Amino acid sequence: MEGIICMIGMILFVVILVITLIINKEHVETTKEYSTLYKIIVTTNDKYKFNDRLNDKLKFNPILKSKRSLDNLDLSQYIANEIKNNKSYYQKLFNSIDSNRTDYNKYIIDYKSIEKYMIEEEFLKINGIKIKYKAFNNCERKIYKSSKLKQPITSLAFICHATYTSPSGRNYYWKDANFSFNELKYFLKQINNLEEYSLREQKEKEKLAEERRSKERKLRELDKIESQLINKENQLAEKESEFKKATKGHIYSAEAKIEENNKVEIDDKETPYQKLKKLKLMLDNGEIIFEEYTKKRNELL
Repeated sequence: MEGIICMIGMILFVVILVITLIINKEHVETTKEYSTLYKIIVTTNDKYKFNDRLNDKLKFNPILKSKRSLDNLDLSQYIANEIKNNKSYYQKLFNSIDSNRTDYNKYIIDYKSIEKYMIEEEFLKINGIKIKYKAFNNCERKIYKSSKLKQPITSLAFICHATYTSPSGRNYYWKDANFSFNELKYFLKQINNLEEYSLREQKEKEKLAEERRSKERKLRELDKIESQLINKENQLAEKESEFKKATKGHIYSAEAKIEENNKVEIDDKETPYQKLKKLKLMLDNGEIIFEEYTKKRNELL
C-alpha cells in the first residue's frame, strides 16, 4: 500500500513539474513577445561577433638529446624562436585575442546599460497579455541574465615542458616555464622591432650605394667633358703653332705689335684645363668638398 502511495506521489510530482515547466515556458515566450528589453538584448548581441575558435593555452614539449642540452636550454629564447619562425600565424592569433578582449569589454558596457525592466505602469497598458506583472518581471530578469553572451578567449598562455631521459631510461630530467599573453606579445614586438631596424639599415645602405654610384657617374661625365676640352685646346695649340710657322718672316706694324703683346699677356694666364687640374688637386687634398668641386667645375666648363 505504501509503495502505491509513493508511486502516486512521484507521478503527481512529475506531473506538477512538467506543468510548471510548460507554464514557465509560456511565460517566457509571452515575455519575449512583449518585452522591449528582450528586443534590445537581441539587437545588442547581434552587434558582436567574437573569435570563438581559439585556445587559451598552447603546450610545447621539446625533448633534448643530452642533460647538458637541457641545462643550456633557454626556454624564453626557445619560445621567442617559435614565434619568430611562425610569426604570421602568431601575429594573427594575438590580434584575434586582442580583438576579443576589446570587443568583449565594449559588450559588457553596452549590456549593463540596457538593464532597464518594464515598470508596472507600462505593463498595465499592454492589451491582451495573459500573465501577471510579477511573473512578467521575473521572466524579464531571467532572460536578461541568461541572454548574456559567453566570454570569449581574451588571453593566452604558453606552457613549456622540456625533458631529457637517459638512454637506460633510469634518469628523467625536466625544465618548466610558463609565459603570459603580455610576455608573448613582448617577444613578438621585439622581433618586429628588430626586423624593422634591419630593413631601415638595408634601405640606408642602398641609398648610400646609389648616391655613390651617382657621384661616380657625374665624375665620369665631367672627365669626359674635360677630355674633350683638352683635345680642343691641343687642336688650338697646333693651329697656333702652324700659324706662327706660316708668319715667321712677318714684319709687325705698331698695331700688330700691340696685338701680339696682348696675345702674350693672355697666354700668361691659366687655361681652363690648368684651372680644372688645380681644382681637382684641391679636391684630392681635401681642401674642398665634392659638391663645391662639382659646382666650380661646372662654372669653368
